[in-house]
Amino acid sequence: MTLEAPNSAVAEGLDQMARHSRTVLIVIAGLQLGGAALLYVAGGVTDLAALAPQVVTGIVFGLLAVWARRGPMIPVSIGVGVYALSLASTLVLNAGALLSMWGLILHAILIVLCINGVSSARSYNDLKRRFATK
Repeated sequence: MTLEAPNSAVAEGLDQMARHSRTVLIVIAGLQLGGAALLYVAGGVTDLAALAPQVVTGIVFGLLAVWARRGPMIPVSIGVGVYALSLASTLVLNAGALLSMWGLILHAILIVLCINGVSSARSYNDLKRRFATK
């Protein structure tokens, strides 16, 4: 029984780190989809094609969150790459939206979330690797 306690504690820690990484992806998906819905409902954007990249990005992050249940590092890394591409395309297509006060605040929050997700995924991999050899 004493041998199972450390293993269950490690499993609990791994699950908590993976859950945190998934939560980051889910929050980013929610922010993307919620922002698109808010823009559409508020009438700020009348062209649905203009909202498509934001909706697609939200769906991609949701799918990455589902994938992250098996191991968070690859989905979180892909999520950071998708976010970076989304940020670059927004900068090229509509720099005013990115450089507005709300745009800067939102993207600062998303960057912090990405860093946090990568940190949790890295800790997950380190802990898993350390206890897999024992």
